[in-house]
Amino acid sequence: MTGRSCAAKFCKNNRANAKKRGIYVTFHKFPSSSQTQKEWIQFCQRVENWGPKNFHTLCSMHFKNEDFQLQISPIICINNRLRQLNPTAIPTIETKSATTLANKQQQVNDTISQRMEQLYEEDLPYTEPMDQHIGDITLNIELEQLRVEINNLKHVNNSLRN
Repeated sequence: MTGRSCAAKFCKNNRANAKKRGIYVTFHKFPSSSQTQKEWIQFCQRVENWGPKNFHTLCSMHFKNEDFQLQISPIICINNRLRQLNPTAIPTIETKSATTLANKQQQVNDTISQRMEQLYEEDLPYTEPMDQHIGDITLNIELEQLRVEINNLKHVNNSLRN
């Protein structure tokens, strides 16, 4: 993820202004695959014979979340340096409002929560809710205490009769 600015003609994102504005942007080198590279070049809307140099990049604002590998891993969502663009990803978003770091962090937290819930729902067999289990234990203890108290009262009653 080298490069300092986005090569799309209509995009003004670069590392300096992204940091200054507090927006979340990553930059991605042009692919080596000729067909995918042609689609990236066409997306950039540059002059007719323009071709990317080694330093040209596109910013993450032009890709959907699904365009990144390992999107379902909560670890990847936490550490974005591990998040890689799919080799066949094609930029499709021409304009996108800047995502502030605070908004991005909230999105990441929401995504992590949703995915952790999905993992637990899918991987764990159904068990009764803990509250119900604790309630049952409490009722059993109370029942046993009442039985003991009844037995004590029976003994007291018998002793009073005699």
